[in-house]
Amino acid sequence: QLSAVKLDEAVSCKETAAMSCMSTITAQIYHEKRRRNCYKRNPLQHYAVFFRMLSRRFKAKFDATSIDEFVGEFHRIMPNYPCPSTPTVY
Repeated sequence: QLSAVKLDEAVSCKETAAMSCMSTITAQIYHEKRRRNCYKRNPLQHYAVFFRMLSRRFKAKFDATSIDEFVGEFHRIMPNYPCPSTPTVY
């Protein structure tokens, strides 16, 4: 019976080591995933939809709409797309 207790302790020790190893692997995966999103983006690619619409707006009809107004309008119309701030556009 004494050897069975030691065997159980050895198994639980291996399970603990495996769980520790799994948490290390999982942490590494999450770290790499976050690092992929952590870089300086090219603003022309990142805000492509915004700049395409801005260009079309000002080529089609140049009215009294300022860039600041367009930024606000874009935020309201397309909230799921990234939009630069007004100083970034200038």
